[in-house]
Amino acid sequence: MPTIEQKGEKAFEMVSEVMANEAQRRELFLRNMQILKIVEDEQLYKAYLGDPDADFKALLADPKIYYPRTKVLAGLKILDILLAKFHLGTIKDVIAAPLERLGEIVKYAKDEVDAQELFEKAEILSSGDWKTIIKERQGKPAPDDGHQHDDEKVCVCKKCGRRKKVDA
Repeated sequence: MPTIEQKGEKAFEMVSEVMANEAQRRELFLRNMQILKIVEDEQLYKAYLGDPDADFKALLADPKIYYPRTKVLAGLKILDILLAKFHLGTIKDVIAAPLERLGEIVKYAKDEVDAQELFEKAEILSSGDWKTIIKERQGKPAPDDGHQHDDEKVCVCKKCGRRKKVDA
């Protein structure tokens, strides 16, 4: 039977591998976004598809590529703003944070310094702590800020799902 130290070593190795794989997946996605931007800007997709009237969306629908258009547009926006506008470095620099958080940095950062601060937090904060920061940026109260909740008591019909306010 393995000792606790052996289990710890195995756990560390396996989790490290998952982390490396995720970093590689993020890097590949962002690199693919760079390539697709060139393909779209230079209209290379028309030559690839063999149709001078083809739309870029047709390339994205190719089963060997198959990226949702919204994901491509989001990836391109993230790259453009984080690397060009906020100068956060290279793709290798920005893959340290999850793509969803990168999108939130793009949305809520005011300037380069603010973007860098958010990025540093995006790399290390837990999901709950990150959500609190984003709620603050949205001007919404955080769950633990001590505000008075204005919850209502409701009764939900188990058959049809209708909700009815219940007097306290």
